[in-house]
Amino acid sequence: MVKIDEIRLILFSAVEDVAIQKGFKQKKSGQVGGLLRIGKKITDSIGWGIFDYGELKQFGGFSAHNCHNEVREITLPVLVKYGLMGRSASLKDWVYTFYPKEGLPTRLMNDFEFRDLKEIKFLKKIYRDFFINEALPYFKRWDSVLKVYEYVKDIEDDGETGLGLFPQYEKAVIMKLCNDKGYKEYFNNYFLQKEKFHLETPENKDRQVYFNAAKDMTEVLETLEPRYNL
Repeated sequence: MVKIDEIRLILFSAVEDVAIQKGFKQKKSGQVGGLLRIGKKITDSIGWGIFDYGELKQFGGFSAHNCHNEVREITLPVLVKYGLMGRSASLKDWVYTFYPKEGLPTRLMNDFEFRDLKEIKFLKKIYRDFFINEALPYFKRWDSVLKVYEYVKDIEDDGETGLGLFPQYEKAVIMKLCNDKGYKEYFNNYFLQKEKFHLETPENKDRQVYFNAAKDMTEVLETLEPRYNL
């Protein structure tokens, strides 16, 4: 029976030389694997996963993500404090901070099924090509908060920024980090909306939570120092 560690060895051997050169290590967890490069400001990762049906295995494909740690480490404590992030209560649980309109790099395999290691050797070439020609360029394109700022700064619809469940928090932090003084008016509009909803129905616990979280975030933004000059 094919073992997950055997699959990891085969796939990693396809990219090992470039991965080590670029500062990546193997990512291992359960039935998934891939590559991980953890930096102070950003974490880049490639993932793949397998469904294990005993002798029969099913391979989904490859995907690439990156997480701007310096943004998420500021917003996450507030959101976790008020229970707004569910189980994702740690920075290590996150693989990306935003989802650009063109999407994240993926290489789907249409749930390819196999029973023998010989059947997956063709994946080595696909994995290497994906890593070098899709994932690495993507990581380079979004390798700083400044680049994300340039992408989101003029998008008026928060739902179109690709900044996740609480885009207002992420965008306000990005604006402040990039020394955009418009952050204050931007997030204050969001805060005033939550305050209005709370005052309309003060007995509503959910609205109270969102109001308190926004209030805390306002204070965090006030003390946050810019790190980049426009």
